[in-house]
Amino acid sequence: YWENASKALDRKYNQQIVSILDEFANAHFSVFPLAPMPLIMKLGYKIGDKTRADIFQFSRAEDSWNWLTHEQTNSFSVEKQTIGEGDRIALVFGLTADIAPNRITEVYDADVLYFIRADRFGMDCLKSPADLAAFWRVYQTTCDEIKNTYPDIKEIGVFPAMPVSAAFEVG
Repeated sequence: YWENASKALDRKYNQQIVSILDEFANAHFSVFPLAPMPLIMKLGYKIGDKTRADIFQFSRAEDSWNWLTHEQTNSFSVEKQTIGEGDRIALVFGLTADIAPNRITEVYDADVLYFIRADRFGMDCLKSPADLAAFWRVYQTTCDEIKNTYPDIKEIGVFPAMPVSAAFEVG
């Protein structure tokens, strides 16, 4: 399933997004992510940070894609847990819910766990573009730390409990 879905995403991206970018290099996109998280992350990766895009988050409480506010309403933190001698890293996103370390180590042989957590968990942990930007800054800082601490790392296990807008930004 995932291989076929990934290929379909590549095909649609090349047909629709690349053709727009070829004609309008400064195109600006509005993204309303609604798909399984791995595909949202892949789309975020493909669009990248060079293409201008506004990301939106669906609010179940409001039944709307409008951001609930423009002010920052949440903060994010990082915790590193070393549990082994190697360099197998798991990056755990606990934004909508906390993920217990044993749930990770039961399925992934991690030596180091990096947890990025929201101070306020829940489906509404991202209420504004400012919240999304605050998450992104913490995520980028964590990626830089991993890259600088483990320069030869080739693979990182990703475990997301996060809103779709954050999944897109991770991509």
